[in-house]
Amino acid sequence: MGIEGAGALYDFLGFQTDFHDANLLDFQISFGGQAELVIHTWRMTSETDDKGYFLLDRHCVVTLVCRGLTKVDLDGLGEGTIILSLRLEVLADGLTMIEIFPVIGLGGRIYASDVSLTFTEGRPTT
Repeated sequence: MGIEGAGALYDFLGFQTDFHDANLLDFQISFGGQAELVIHTWRMTSETDDKGYFLLDRHCVVTLVCRGLTKVDLDGLGEGTIILSLRLEVLADGLTMIEIFPVIGLGGRIYASDVSLTFTEGRPTT
């Protein structure tokens, strides 16, 4: 992915995530040119429970920090975003594009000169 911190997330989950069905817990943007997305994601196993639902493990809370914003094109602001997929792409001009495809809620694109990713193992505490 070319994003600082993405390798550690890959090592933890065991695959490159597209954040399918993940919950966007928080989104903040500042006039100073920075945005932050906080996402709860996990690994879905091939095992099922007694009701036939896939079991989830390796829960974590991922924080994407976008610095040097150049363009933000989002809609669907409000509570309760579930992500269908999220794509991170380093473009030819050096900018990074974050594209959010929602099931419900916030979707669109964010362009930034610098994007980093950190995560905390476990479920969200709030």
